[in-house]
Amino acid sequence: MNRRVATAAELGRAIRDARNEARLTQEELCAAAHVSRRWLVRLEQGHHAAELSKVIDILRALQLDIALAPRPEIKEPTLAEGGLHDDATDVNDALRAARKRRG
Repeated sequence: MNRRVATAAELGRAIRDARNEARLTQEELCAAAHVSRRWLVRLEQGHHAAELSKVIDILRALQLDIALAPRPEIKEPTLAEGGLHDDATDVNDALRAARKRRG
């Protein structure tokens, strides 16, 4: 499996898909990684509160590694353009810009 993951939801889907490809039940994977089934269910659903050490244990049990690669150069829209971030590089600048937009 070679797959780019950029969000918690994508990571959860990738882990679920790898588990299914390995023909493992959630219970079997949990036993191999020493995590609870409830925790795995939340990870596979993309919840953000997954502990990194447990994620690594799950990946190890699936015989997967984490590979870091540069992200493709994608221009994400700013808040003014309807995106999720502001072009400001400083938190205070971002707060001032937000206050200014509110009026």
